[in-house]
Amino acid sequence: MIEKDSLLPTTRENLMEAFCLLNCEMPVEKITVSQLARKAGYDRTTFYQYFLDLEDLQKAVEEDFTAFIKKHRANTAVSDTSFVQTMLVAYQQKPLYFNALLGKYGDGAYLYQLVDSFKFDLAELHLPDDDKRKEYLIEFHLTTTLALFRHWLQHDKNLPLEELIILIKQLYMDGINGAVN
Repeated sequence: MIEKDSLLPTTRENLMEAFCLLNCEMPVEKITVSQLARKAGYDRTTFYQYFLDLEDLQKAVEEDFTAFIKKHRANTAVSDTSFVQTMLVAYQQKPLYFNALLGKYGDGAYLYQLVDSFKFDLAELHLPDDDKRKEYLIEFHLTTTLALFRHWLQHDKNLPLEELIILIKQLYMDGINGAVN
């Protein structure tokens, strides 16, 4: 029996990556199964062996990316900028997914799902669960970080990544006035 090399992507992963490549170029509504299968190097029948339709594939990509982020957060020490650092790692280690899901043609609904999946998993805010401000601060922290990364992608990464990270950290630590001084 021949063992599969675990470093090689599976057919499913190839289809998911092809989806991300296409979704960086166009909205999901414009992507066809035939086009996606060709991009991945397969035919339509192969696609349907793994996914029901493009919506099912998109959901799988989103779930995979969210699971990656959650796993990273579970293995990382908490700091005041943990979520920012997690998004930086996601950009560095899963750039196709990051660009597709947060870029120009990314689904805004996914951003809300991503935020919701972390609503009560933000230890870096150091607030007790009964603090009524906690949900607002979590919402601000998550949506601001995601919005700034998304803006950066949509503007062709017009700031060096290091400057973006510094800017986000400055905004969190000193507010907008501290960032402009």
